[in-house]
Amino acid sequence: MSVLKFVLGIIKKSLVDFYEYLFKIVFVNLVWFTILILPFIFLYIFEDFWLLFVLLIISYLLAGPLFLSALNLLKAVIDREDPSVKVLFSGIKVFFKRGLQGWLLSSLIYLILLVDIYFFLQRSGNLLMFIIAVLFFYLLIFFSMSQLYFWGLLMLNPQQKLWIVFKKSLLLTLDNLLTSFLILVIVLLLTVILFVTGVGLPIAFLGIISLVIINLTRAIMDKYLKKE
Repeated sequence: MSVLKFVLGIIKKSLVDFYEYLFKIVFVNLVWFTILILPFIFLYIFEDFWLLFVLLIISYLLAGPLFLSALNLLKAVIDREDPSVKVLFSGIKVFFKRGLQGWLLSSLIYLILLVDIYFFLQRSGNLLMFIIAVLFFYLLIFFSMSQLYFWGLLMLNPQQKLWIVFKKSLLLTLDNLLTSFLILVIVLLLTVILFVTGVGLPIAFLGIISLVIINLTRAIMDKYLKKE
């Protein structure tokens, strides 16, 4: 019951923060969404698939730094530091290397896990292959849970090496399995709801997910600090 109360507290705080700082959070979300769909806008205008390919690569490389910069800006917003929205753009430069490294690492691991699941499912007529595919599926869920801490720790501990942050995110997930799983399920449900509504994706998706990551990571780290 305490775990459920903790999880609902994180979600409630994140939604309250979203409502309280609605304008800035929606602006950040719209910038992120615009960068995401920009390649397809150019494709519609110019009908040039090579341009689409180049812009998709640029968008992909900017995704990690932009996400980390958005996390940093939203952290400052909920801390009542009243940052200017231009911090989002300057933050892309500040967090470029760290954000890109984190994004590439996460993408690579997701790719490996998905390829492995596909490979073993193709041979699922063999019971052993099916069991291995299920194990990789569980690893995919576990890794997705760890991402909730990974990006929060990357932003909150800017001087810590990437590998240390990655290892710490796995350990936090392992030590808080039920909490992490429930948060992930709620995040996925919110994602589906925002996607179905259509308008929710461009104005709220990044903001709500970022606030959940910030509040969850802080709350978990505070719990360990109190224990010490």
